[in-house]
Amino acid sequence: MKDAELEQAPEYALSIAHGEGRHAKDFDWMALNVPCRAACPAGTDIPGYLEAIYQGKSEEAYRINLRDNVFPAVLGRTCTRPCEPACRHGREGLGEPVAICFAKRSADDFRADQDPVLLEKIFPASGKKVAVIGGGASGLTVARELCLWGHDVHIFEKHSEAGGLMIQGIPEFRLPRDMVRREVQQVLDLGITLHCNQEMNAERIQEISKEFDAVVLSAGTHVPRWPDCPGTEVEGVQHGLEFLKKINQGERPEVGQRVVVVGGGFTAVDCARMARRLGAEDVRMMYRRSETEMYIGTHELHQFVTEGVKTHFKVAPVAFLSDASGKLKAVRFVQTALRENGEGRAVPEPMEGSEFDLEADTVLLGTGQQTADWWQSIDGLFVAGDAQTGPGSLIDAIGHGKKIARQVDQSLMGSAR
Repeated sequence: MKDAELEQAPEYALSIAHGEGRHAKDFDWMALNVPCRAACPAGTDIPGYLEAIYQGKSEEAYRINLRDNVFPAVLGRTCTRPCEPACRHGREGLGEPVAICFAKRSADDFRADQDPVLLEKIFPASGKKVAVIGGGASGLTVARELCLWGHDVHIFEKHSEAGGLMIQGIPEFRLPRDMVRREVQQVLDLGITLHCNQEMNAERIQEISKEFDAVVLSAGTHVPRWPDCPGTEVEGVQHGLEFLKKINQGERPEVGQRVVVVGGGFTAVDCARMARRLGAEDVRMMYRRSETEMYIGTHELHQFVTEGVKTHFKVAPVAFLSDASGKLKAVRFVQTALRENGEGRAVPEPMEGSEFDLEADTVLLGTGQQTADWWQSIDGLFVAGDAQTGPGSLIDAIGHGKKIARQVDQSLMGSAR
């Protein structure tokens, strides 16, 4: 019998001792007591796969991850780890959070059988057909979920293979391509039809919509955002995502010895590390906010130090300067002060008289991307991933893809299954 002081008050206990709970307080209890899982956009069963790893069951741990977050091996190397700051083990007096992401990676690294793992279908064939426009992380997630729920799913992909920025954007030194292709193929092998080299426009989508019961747009954000300052047309200034795409297509551009990277997110990080690998001696990443407001994790900053990338905070570009021949000569920066706006993120404001020039051979702009707007006038589309939410991480795209898949399924079947 439990000691009296260990008994839970009824309002704090789960609604049932065993089985499947659906009471609202059960979900509140889970969010409070398993904050790592609540913080994961894909709702990954983190305690479940950590327990499997502890017991030496790597295959089971991999399968738990596969069920929840679709790309375990990919995320084990690239996830932004929103679960780790939420981990209870990282609270005051308890030490560091559990290394949840690296544990996910180990589940793939140490499983004996590296053959594709195919999940079982959840529902029988529905007779419904769904078109997914875009074969990146969110599109593949939507397609997999709907396929498991019995729908006939077709992916229409612009490029010669599916994978999105897992193939086109993230450098191979961070994410081996054979690993990406293996996990993409696990999705397709469930019975999804992939149509590659498919250019899309409003007319083409309207044609497709006549053949399918639902159309999901998951085309990502590929239109570069440029800083609002003079000189972006100067030779030697280029957008970081386009730079990474060229490299992932096999090109090896000349970047010179001095490379300036503008931005503090995923694209900026990858550009800086790639520039070092292309031979640049002096690589500096310039970010307009503070270190604590970067989207990247502290482990990325540690890699910067070991790889020789320098970081400068609270600085913003105001002009890209060229020499007499029109080539890049330097970048003019201004120091910034951060002003709280009450919306959760500080606004950088230029400090008068703080301008300085930094010589550069190449500038790589990690200043973000946006979605194309040609599809926004089409009625009846479901929209998944970055195209709806704006640029985010892989785990965000997967989580949103799962959410949209449920909306599609409910629309097709008339109820939440």
